[in-house]
Amino acid sequence: MPNPVRLTPKALVVGGRYLHINRLFIRQIDAIEGDAVIYHDQYGSGRCGRTAFLKTCPTVASAEEAAQAEQQLVNIARATKGEFTLRDEANALTAFSFGTVSWRICTAANSRQF
Repeated sequence: MPNPVRLTPKALVVGGRYLHINRLFIRQIDAIEGDAVIYHDQYGSGRCGRTAFLKTCPTVASAEEAAQAEQQLVNIARATKGEFTLRDEANALTAFSFGTVSWRICTAANSRQF
């Protein structure tokens, strides 16, 4: 893949599709009001300055890159679907914290016995 040309803040256009720096999704600009860029992506809409937008989406997305980003999202969604929920994470953190506390108690008790 050739090195893409970095854009300047003045080069942003309404309706333009820009590739996120992680190459996983595309952001499309809905409006530009002064220095503010209003955009949307698959997560919803957002607003930031032109410079901040270009830090996260530095290049124009080609049709090929847009298709690759869409395919990567499908692969990620397929791989993570239903595997780990918020409840699972809470349970894991709780178990870890109790395990750490009980390990410290056992270690402290053992050190006093000898």
